[in-house]
Amino acid sequence: MRIFIEGKSRALPFCLVVSIYFSFSSFSHTAGYDADNANASAYAGGWGTNSPQWSLDGTTFVQGNNSGFGGWLLTADVNAAVRIESVASLGAGSAIDTGGKSFRLSGGYYSPDGGTTWNQAYSHATRYLDPSGLSEGQTLSFQIAVNYRNGAKGVDLFDTNGQKIFNFNVGGDDYGVNNTQAGSGSVGNAYSSDSVFSFLFAQTTSNGGTWKITRSGGVATVSEGTYAGIIRRVDWYAGGTDNNNPDALFFNNLVIGPARTINLSVDLKAKIGKASFNPNNHGLVVKGSFDWGGAGFPLTDTDGDGIYTGSIVYPGAAGTSVEYRMYATGTAALQWEDRWQVWNATGGTNGGSHNRSLVLGPDGSAQSVEFYFGDDDGIGPVVARTGLETVNLQVGDSYVDQGATATDFVEGNCAVTASVSPTAVLANISQTPGRYVVTYESWDAAGNKGNVVTRTVVVSSAVNDGYDDFISGKTTNSQTLAEYAFGATDVGVLASDNRPQVSVSGANLVLAYQVRVTNPALVVTPQLSTSLPSFAADNSIAIRTNSRTTNNGVVLEQRTASVPIDSAGRKFLRLQVQRGP
Repeated sequence: MRIFIEGKSRALPFCLVVSIYFSFSSFSHTAGYDADNANASAYAGGWGTNSPQWSLDGTTFVQGNNSGFGGWLLTADVNAAVRIESVASLGAGSAIDTGGKSFRLSGGYYSPDGGTTWNQAYSHATRYLDPSGLSEGQTLSFQIAVNYRNGAKGVDLFDTNGQKIFNFNVGGDDYGVNNTQAGSGSVGNAYSSDSVFSFLFAQTTSNGGTWKITRSGGVATVSEGTYAGIIRRVDWYAGGTDNNNPDALFFNNLVIGPARTINLSVDLKAKIGKASFNPNNHGLVVKGSFDWGGAGFPLTDTDGDGIYTGSIVYPGAAGTSVEYRMYATGTAALQWEDRWQVWNATGGTNGGSHNRSLVLGPDGSAQSVEFYFGDDDGIGPVVARTGLETVNLQVGDSYVDQGATATDFVEGNCAVTASVSPTAVLANISQTPGRYVVTYESWDAAGNKGNVVTRTVVVSSAVNDGYDDFISGKTTNSQTLAEYAFGATDVGVLASDNRPQVSVSGANLVLAYQVRVTNPALVVTPQLSTSLPSFAADNSIAIRTNSRTTNNGVVLEQRTASVPIDSAGRKFLRLQVQRGP
C-alpha cells in the first residue's frame, strides 16, 4: 500500500557566468589575409617561355588572388627553369600538389666563356607581402618538397629594408637554417629521397617573430627559432641542379593568415602536492591542433609558485575552434592528459584522449587571450551508491553494506567515506530497531566535495508494526496509511500543520514533512518527476532531518526534501509511503 503527496514548480532562469579576458593592440599596417597555390586560375596557362603571364627579364608580374600577396617576380639564368608541374615524381610523402600542380624551380650550370669556366644557373620566384609586410599577429606559411640534395635549393626572407632575415638551404648533405649546419640548429641531415618541409612564420611583435619548420616524409623532425624584422619579401631559389624533376625544388600552398598570442597559465600545485609532478625532474609542454606532431611548446615556472606560464602564437581564423592538451615531460608515466579512460569508454575518440578546446577571437589585430586553469577543475567526484536505496532488516539479521563509488573527471577513482545517522557502527546496524541513514561522501585531492548519496536501513523489532492497531475496526486504505505515517493519533484525525507542505525557497523546490519514527518498518521516500506521470527516487533530491517532536505521545521526525529549480523544465516532488516487512 502506498500514498503519494506531490508538489510542482515552473522552471526559473539559470545563468552560468564564465569570465575570459581579452586584450587587443592595434598597428598601422596589415597585409590582407590571402592564399595562393599552383592550381589557382591565374596560372591556368602555366609558367613557361610561351606563357603570356611572365617573362624571363623580370619585367612582367602575375598578380595573386587577393590583397595579401603582391605580384610574382620570376627570373631564370640560362639552363634554369621556372615551371608549374606535379611533384608526384618525388614520391607519395612529398604530395604538396593542389589539383595535381605545384610551383617548380630548377637550375643547372652555364659557361659564360664557351666552356672554360662554369657557373651555377639559378632560377628565382620572388613574392612580396602587401602593402608593407606581415603585421603583428599574422602568419606566413608554405611548403617545400625536395628529393636529391645536389646544388643549392631553398628560400630567403627579407625585411622592409631589403635585409635578409632568414635562409633555409638544401645542399650537399645538410639542411641548414641561417648558414647553420646539421648538429648546430639545422633541421637535420638524415637523407631521405622524399621530404616535405612545412614552414610557419609568426609575426609576434612589430619587429620580429618566430619560425618553425616541420619535416615529414622519410624523416620526421621539427626545428624552430626566432627572426628579427618584418617579413616583406620571400624568394624561393634553385641552382646547380640537374633540370629533371628529381633534382628540382617544388613549393606550394602559400598562406598569409591570422594568428594571435595565447598566454597560458597552468596551476600544478595540486599535482605537486600529491607528488604526481616533481618540478625538479619534470617539465610541462602544450601541444595542440597547431602542431600535434611536434615536440610541444614548453611552459615554465620562473618564480617557483607552482604555476607554469608561457605564450604561443596560435594561427587560425576568427571563430575557429582549436584543441590543445598539456603533457608532463620527464617520464612517459606523467603524460597525464593522454588518458580519460572513463570518457573514452562512453564514446570518446582514439586513444582515450580528451582535448581542451578554445575558440579563437577576432582577426586583424594582435590578440592576447589570457586564461587560467589547473589540475583542480573545481568539481568534486561523482558519488554513486552501490546496491539498494532502502534495505529492510529484522533485529539480529546480518548486514553487509554495499558501499558506494566515487569517480573524479580529473583524478579518476576517489575514496568514499560512509557515516551512519543516528550514531551506530555500520557493521552492527541491525542490533537495535530503528531507521538508519547511511551517508556516502567523497572529496578529490584539491578538496572539492562531490555529491552526497544515502541509503536507508530499516531495522524492525516485530512483524506487527503498530499500524494494525491504529486502523483496528476501520477501513484500510492509502489515506489511513498516510495519516499514520504523518503522525495522526487516530484515523481521520491529522492536524493541518502535520501535513506535508510544498514551497519554493531561493532556487529550490522544498517539500517539508514529518514521519512517525516509533515504527521502524515504515518507509517514507521522496520521489522526483520531470515528466509526469513517471516518478522515481533521485540522487538530486537533498533529504535533511531537522529535529524530533512529540505530538500527543507520537514521536515525529521533521524532514525536508528539496531539488534545485533550473532551466530544464518543470519538477514535481512526491512522498511514497510503504510498510516494511
